[in-house]
Amino acid sequence: MDNIGTIDLEALGQFVTRAATAKLNDAPFDVDLELAQTPLPQTDTFRAMVNTMAKTYYPTDEALRVAWENSRYMINDLAVAECIEKRRRDVALLEWSIQAEDERDRQLVEAARLVERIIRKTPRFLQLRENLLYASWYGKYGVQLQWARSLVSGIPRYCVYNWLPVNGDKIVFKLLEGTPYEQDTVGIRIGYKRDAIRQKYADQVGPTEDGLAYFLTQEQRDRFIVHRHMIEDGDYHDPYSAGSVFGVGIRSRIYWTWYLMKETLAWLMEYIERSAFGFEIWYYPAGNEKARNAIKDAAENRIGHSGNIVLVPQMEGERGPTYQVQRIEPQMSGADVCVSIIKEFFQHQIKRYILGQTLTTESGSTGLGSNLASIHLETYLQIIKYDAINLEETLSRDLVEKVRKFNFPQIDEGALRFKIATEEIDHKDRLDAMRQAYDMGLPIPANQVFEAAGMTPASEDENVLINPAVQSIQMQQQRFQQETGGEPQNGGDQNQGLGTSDSGDNGSGVDPQFTGVRGVRKRSGVRRTRKEVADGPNSLVRTQGVAESRRQVEQAY
Repeated sequence: MDNIGTIDLEALGQFVTRAATAKLNDAPFDVDLELAQTPLPQTDTFRAMVNTMAKTYYPTDEALRVAWENSRYMINDLAVAECIEKRRRDVALLEWSIQAEDERDRQLVEAARLVERIIRKTPRFLQLRENLLYASWYGKYGVQLQWARSLVSGIPRYCVYNWLPVNGDKIVFKLLEGTPYEQDTVGIRIGYKRDAIRQKYADQVGPTEDGLAYFLTQEQRDRFIVHRHMIEDGDYHDPYSAGSVFGVGIRSRIYWTWYLMKETLAWLMEYIERSAFGFEIWYYPAGNEKARNAIKDAAENRIGHSGNIVLVPQMEGERGPTYQVQRIEPQMSGADVCVSIIKEFFQHQIKRYILGQTLTTESGSTGLGSNLASIHLETYLQIIKYDAINLEETLSRDLVEKVRKFNFPQIDEGALRFKIATEEIDHKDRLDAMRQAYDMGLPIPANQVFEAAGMTPASEDENVLINPAVQSIQMQQQRFQQETGGEPQNGGDQNQGLGTSDSGDNGSGVDPQFTGVRGVRKRSGVRRTRKEVADGPNSLVRTQGVAESRRQVEQAY
């Protein structure tokens, strides 16, 4: 990354520690502790609980509970990988931005712009989001962050200078006990260096159902993103499913369908192996062992060996010669049935669950004049929108909030959010609607005009382009204000406060610069009536003619 300075991770860790300690010390005012805890611990809502030394949840994924090997093989199945990668890729390619909670707060909007610049300096940020979307498959997925100072708009800021993905099967969680302000305690499974890690971090290493895990402190949690897919509770009769509250993925849902599909494929391969090239029956004289051995050698050593040979003894008689070869061609109707079951039943069932439909990845008959294709697309877009909003919440909590915390601690928590554009905005229609509202005299906030045009307001240090016609009108307005001393201060009737008296008394509401009964002001050879002055800049537009002014305003807009 450009402009990366010396990595001061120790200082960053101390800063995070102080921030976390301050947050814990800031107890909410007038809050009963009973309101900060669940009425009943989640672990008490099952028929039984598995009693082990490990105070962690068991893996709830169906594939992990049945066979670890199959859980690895599933993602390598191209029929499954195609759907998962398409779903992840389509969400990762969506445009994103950082939005302020209150868009009328200029300082907050500017902070959102800076936070967006900081996040955009993250290397391979597209792949970071794509990795987090693996949670749709595993149920949960993580990313470790490394922070360092980098120049953003000429000021050193804490940015993510590197990151590493963490497989969802490596992530474990401690049991929820329902205590006040309880937070999820995340652990990462450790392997061959567990003894060294255990000696160095004795307080953070604990047992799980399978080996040891290193549990993150609150300070370390600030450098870790955990994304979850579907959060749900486990079945009352199945205590092993209690960990579903930390995410259930597609792998768990489709495991048995995938397993039956592989079993059917194994039957098909066995059928092809044994029967695809037909059978050859070699006859030899019955009771002649020498003849049998000779016919066997001939069958095994002949050119074009089929692999399906049957030696049949035959009595001498009227049925013909005792030495002969008969070939039986296979019937492939059974194989066609297996292929149809695999493709049209199992694979379509898996694809429909992952993508919601099939027409976005393969062709199909929709019928003349049918809108079936658009219905399939709409279904798929709903799934993409669900994944995008879910990712928004994770990145807002685990990334945007950390950037705010490290760089702008004076901003309120939750004031900035990660936003993904899930709906395509028709800028032309929105601008046309605003033009009509403008012609009707309705007030339009400037930030909504920028949003409708797909633009962001320019900062003070940026070069801007301005329509010459608009710039000319603005210059005329400024000259008018200088000549007249500014616009009327009253927001209602602009004639109010000008008065009709020719006395110079300010207390009466009459501008002392106006003289005469009709309130005519003489200055630099310019004569303006009281009504023209009250109208302010609009009088300039009126002097140019209604048609000409309207044309300039439309061009400027």
